[in-house]
Amino acid sequence: MEFLHSLDEKLFFYVNHGLSNRILDVVMVAISSHWIWLIVLALVGLQIDFKKRGWKIILIAGVAVGLSDLFAFEVLKPYFGRMRPCKVLEGVNIVKSCGGRFGFPSNHAINSATFAVSMMLWRPHRFMRFLLAFAILVGFSRVYLGVHYPGDVLFGFSLGVIWAFTFFKVCRSFAWSHSLLPKKRNDPIAS
Repeated sequence: MEFLHSLDEKLFFYVNHGLSNRILDVVMVAISSHWIWLIVLALVGLQIDFKKRGWKIILIAGVAVGLSDLFAFEVLKPYFGRMRPCKVLEGVNIVKSCGGRFGFPSNHAINSATFAVSMMLWRPHRFMRFLLAFAILVGFSRVYLGVHYPGDVLFGFSLGVIWAFTFFKVCRSFAWSHSLLPKKRNDPIAS
């Protein structure tokens, strides 16, 4: 366990110090911002048919994200009680602010992974792969900004993926969701 903690700390400092520069400071703050999701949602909205069932799929993904966020913040963070690196390590490059007390797991990682995987499951459109790349970038930004260890982010991604698949399976068991599932061949949204 000590080896994993040491590796986590070394990777953290490599990203937080080794890659630090003024341009990335601005970019990573923007990527970590909650406002960036308005742009992402607008891009997703342009890629799926809002009038038919696209808005319902985004709503379902939003509910999945809301539940995963609540569970991670209210249950997991207090349970694990792992302090953020910017709260316990010396020499951390804090680009904006340190955030709350606990950092494990990363809510940004859970939420972005939940949204990306949910959208890929409900609408397997080529564009949705962008969401997965964006989720990875969000997780990287959290380490870069000094507020999470890489392990916080990796565990958050894992939970987000598991939660998205679980939520998808549960929703799929209800009859109302069948009209939202992608069609096999003739659905232009699913291409």
